[in-house]
Amino acid sequence: MIPNKKTKKSLQAASFFALALLLIFIRAPHYLIYPNLWAEEGTQFLRNALNTSPLEHLSYVQHAGYLNLVALLISQAAEAVPLVFSASMARYLSVACTLIPIVLIYILPLDIFDSFFKKIVAILVVFLAPSLNGEVWLNSINLMSFFGLSAFLILICDTSLLKNRTAYILGFLLVLAGLSGPYAVFLLPAFFVKAAYKRTKTNIAFFFSLLLPSLIQVAIFLSMRSQGAVNAKRFAFKPALSFLAMIYHQYFVPFLGRPASSYIFDTQRIPHAPDHNLSNGNLYSTMFLVLLLMFFSFIHLKLNKGSRFGLIGLFCLNILTTLCAFGGIPGGRYAVLSGWALLFVMMSLSQNKNPFVSVIPKILLTFSLIAGVKAYRHDKAFDCDQTCLSWRNQVELYEQGQQNFIQIPPFHSNRPEWMWKIFMPPKTE
Repeated sequence: MIPNKKTKKSLQAASFFALALLLIFIRAPHYLIYPNLWAEEGTQFLRNALNTSPLEHLSYVQHAGYLNLVALLISQAAEAVPLVFSASMARYLSVACTLIPIVLIYILPLDIFDSFFKKIVAILVVFLAPSLNGEVWLNSINLMSFFGLSAFLILICDTSLLKNRTAYILGFLLVLAGLSGPYAVFLLPAFFVKAAYKRTKTNIAFFFSLLLPSLIQVAIFLSMRSQGAVNAKRFAFKPALSFLAMIYHQYFVPFLGRPASSYIFDTQRIPHAPDHNLSNGNLYSTMFLVLLLMFFSFIHLKLNKGSRFGLIGLFCLNILTTLCAFGGIPGGRYAVLSGWALLFVMMSLSQNKNPFVSVIPKILLTFSLIAGVKAYRHDKAFDCDQTCLSWRNQVELYEQGQQNFIQIPPFHSNRPEWMWKIFMPPKTE
């Protein structure tokens, strides 16, 4: 029996989201089987939720200099349940938020995902991107990368095809993304260009939906910086080194993966890390700058209008993450959203009707997915050896009065003195 159109659509939706959940589980099964908190997720956010009122907690700003509303809401939810279940609450809410851009890929009017097959490829790009490292995986403090991706997808969608109810929801999502870290805020110039170029009510509304939280984030940052509360290394920009590090982390790694990118840069002695010799830095910086400008100029002419806004967004992410990265090196978590944006721009270019234009993006996307598969389960952040301690056991030790802290990942086996501990109030009988 041939399924009707409605049944086929339901089967496609079920298989689409089943694949997303399977990829989430396979990447790090113990993250879901034995939930735990990650770094500042516990030592700052949960601890603050435990020690303050909900209203005070939701206005908490950490030393990074920006508001992370999603992390605050999730840590407040984790505080509301018995302590032994706090890690599970935080972890599974993070899974739900990770699925938001996946839902947008499926439902938004996006030219580059106009078939079921292309939507499947998009899922693979999100979860297999070589630039997606363990630091941002399924923890509330780094959900800003996934909310930034949601903002990027809203940027490149055809807003003329949105229903009013959907547009309202997306506007709210942009506000939430803007209040949850800097990445969505970095896309504000691209939303401005889109609103100025296509002056529709929806585009203008989306721009203002992101403008308000952006102004709040800027005000918070300036206030904290004036008080000396922002780490000075956050703006340690070094023109030649920072630019080359951006090229390495945000262009080579997304396409080729870290091992191949490192091999190319190391064998050619191209500096891309703080301890590298900068004697030939200016030469390589000039060369890559020319190539990058040629790259942007060429693909700008070959992309459809929606993806051109994505190209502008990619350019904004390149510049602003490089300027704001800790130590002036825009790699690791700083390069995740830029990597996604680059690969999605390449997806659009690969659909160009001219085969001479589309063949290179297809090859690069293929290399990217192969590199992503090879690195999928090999990130050290996912490996849990004998030094790992479960949340439940740590809570039991605290509840029994045997220790006044709860130790959480990451665990640095090479530097055991680096420990992440949530210091708790003494237990009373």
